[in-house]
Amino acid sequence: MIRVDKNKVKIRMASTRLEGVVFGLDMIKTFRKINPNIDFTTAGVFCLLCLIGKLGVKDGSEYFATSYERIAAAFVGLSNVNLCKIKNKKEGFYGEIIVLTDKGKKVKAKLTKLLR
Repeated sequence: MIRVDKNKVKIRMASTRLEGVVFGLDMIKTFRKINPNIDFTTAGVFCLLCLIGKLGVKDGSEYFATSYERIAAAFVGLSNVNLCKIKNKKEGFYGEIIVLTDKGKKVKAKLTKLLR
C-alpha cells in the first residue's frame, strides 16, 4: 500500500479539476470554429456521443436532465454541421439515434488529442 500525503492528494485533485476546465475551454473553442452559434448542450451531446458511439434522444435527455425536444434540437444542430447523422427519422424525434460521420470522427480525434 502506498501512502500519499493529504496535501499531495489535494494538489492532484485540484490539478485534475483544472485539467478538466482547460479541456472544457478547448472543447468549446473547437466547436466555435465549426459553428460560432453552437451551445454547450450541443457540445456536450457530441462529447457523450463520442464516448458511447451512438446516442438516442431518451438517453441524452436522461443524462443531461433536460427535455427530449432540447436533445432533438442538439441532434439537428450536430447534423446540420455534418458531425453526426440521424437515424430512425420515421419514428419521430423520440426514436432518433445519432452516429458520428467522418467529419465527426475527425473532431473526436482532435478532442482526444486535447486530453493527452
